[in-house]
Amino acid sequence: MEVDGRSGFLAGAAMSAASALLIPSALPMAGQMLMMAGDPSAMRSAAGQWRSEQSSGSLVDLGADLAEQARLIKDDGNWKGASHAAFETRVDEFQGYLTQLDERRRGVADSLDGAADLYNIAGAACFVAGGAVSVLSFASKLLLANPPAWFASRPGFIKIGMLIARGVGAVANLQMKFVFKASLLLTGVSYLYSATAAKFPSMEAIKLEAPQFTSAALVYDPASGGLTQSTVLDPNALKPPSMMPNFTI
Repeated sequence: MEVDGRSGFLAGAAMSAASALLIPSALPMAGQMLMMAGDPSAMRSAAGQWRSEQSSGSLVDLGADLAEQARLIKDDGNWKGASHAAFETRVDEFQGYLTQLDERRRGVADSLDGAADLYNIAGAACFVAGGAVSVLSFASKLLLANPPAWFASRPGFIKIGMLIARGVGAVANLQMKFVFKASLLLTGVSYLYSATAAKFPSMEAIKLEAPQFTSAALVYDPASGGLTQSTVLDPNALKPPSMMPNFTI
């Protein structure tokens, strides 16, 4: 059964805060534990979504469908020349992007699993550290009945508390570095998707809007059989037909 790392952070912080009166270094340590707190179960769930067959299958199916369409176009033979060669080049680029995306997807899943393991370990370490300062605080309370012994033991208790706080700080630094690396990986996936979308704009959702016929820049030219530059029409310049007959005096 997996240890609930989040509970370890919270319990460790609570024990540290309760010990802060007699162990001064315990109070900042409690705040540090709360800042480190995370939910390893949610991380594992997210890793499962990144690693799921549905996530993997969508990329694989997209690549297979694109390859099949490119093959059918080539076999048809109606599209030739430089434009078809450029199309095939783009298809190859896109297939490479899909392969990289799939590799990054698996990398994100592995990173999230690793983060969950790290948070469980860090949560357990915080729980142990909180328990240790609680023991120090309890021992210090027992010595209050003997003031000379209490004063004599204070430097040692404070030093031990500082060593425990230093250990928690080392765990926090390790956690921060791991989170930074995972963030870089997620940023890389986002950048790769953006680059792929720039190559193939159809990957992005297309906003449906009413066509602006009055602002069309190109129109069909019956004389040449092609497109020609048009004058942009001003809807306000359009006048309704006159109801009077067309005559002159």
